[in-house]
Amino acid sequence: MVEEQKPTPSEIEALKKELAEIKREMMIKELEDIKREKMRQELEELKAEQASNETQRYYVRHTPKLSILTVIMAVLALLVAGYMLGTVYGYDLAGEVDKYLISYNLPINGSLVVAIVAVVLAFIGLGLMTVAKK
Repeated sequence: MVEEQKPTPSEIEALKKELAEIKREMMIKELEDIKREKMRQELEELKAEQASNETQRYYVRHTPKLSILTVIMAVLALLVAGYMLGTVYGYDLAGEVDKYLISYNLPINGSLVVAIVAVVLAFIGLGLMTVAKK
């Protein structure tokens, strides 16, 4: 039969050192795993925070601000439209436009062109005033 040998004190010390080394390596691996898990959780939290910030950014509605330039352009467009309809229309602007249109053989008369231009300018002015009010 096999006889059981008692380990010598030097072998016991060597085994204890080896066991301590194994424990130390296992603790290091466990700490690294814990660090990785914490870093992964922090990364997920950061991604979730960035995603929530991005979605909030998309839902911000743009509101136009009152600009002096917008108001000036709106007032000028309305003034020119009113001037064309009121004053210049009486000075036979339509007749002058008719002369130019006849040379091109277009099937439209000058009074209609003047009215269209005035209405377009009036709508532009009203649109700019609406933007300025908001």
